[in-house]
Amino acid sequence: MTLVIVASGVLRKHPPHGPVDLVRSGRVRVLAGSPVCGTLTEEMPLPKQPEVLPPAGAWQPSRLGAAGRFFSNENLDLLAHLLDDVFRIPGTQIRFGLDGIIGLVPAVGDVLAGLASCILIFAAWVRGIPYITLTRMVVNLGLDVIIGAIPFLGDAFDIVWKANRRNYALLIRHIENPRRQTWRDWLFLVSLIAAITAIFAVPLLALAWILDWLTGDN
Repeated sequence: MTLVIVASGVLRKHPPHGPVDLVRSGRVRVLAGSPVCGTLTEEMPLPKQPEVLPPAGAWQPSRLGAAGRFFSNENLDLLAHLLDDVFRIPGTQIRFGLDGIIGLVPAVGDVLAGLASCILIFAAWVRGIPYITLTRMVVNLGLDVIIGAIPFLGDAFDIVWKANRRNYALLIRHIENPRRQTWRDWLFLVSLIAAITAIFAVPLLALAWILDWLTGDN
């Protein structure tokens, strides 16, 4: 006599030497044989399938869907390389990229270089990077454009600062460890606001003290 029971979900055993059945939501279907004898007693959960995690650095869903694959890690790394460190001064370890060369063009050079650097920030938005991290990337680029506009000094700053490399590193670090990087981004933003406030506050306080000193003598 053969008993076949079709179901899934919870594995239950009959008393010793009895058949084993699978039960789905308490309903059992007998395909062949006679009625089941005995009482169902011990319940054993079926083993769960192991969760398959994507490898580190694997592509993640983007805000543009499949079109966002254009902004892969490899493409963005290549862009940062071209803009910041594709060339090397012979005999030294100093590297620079197209950003530094374009920045030599008076007036519009730094603006054009800044527009090229915006591709990395847009790519970070496409990849789902939080807005606090995007804000930090914009600050990096803003410093590069503003200080880079200063003749000679700005060009040297571009070579040292390398905003595109910094922004690419922020993107990769967030993908690998999003919570830690978000905390760092908030700390950076708060520190930046405090520094800017101090830069503007100190001259104003000094001016107020000078005015008070002048009026006090009168």
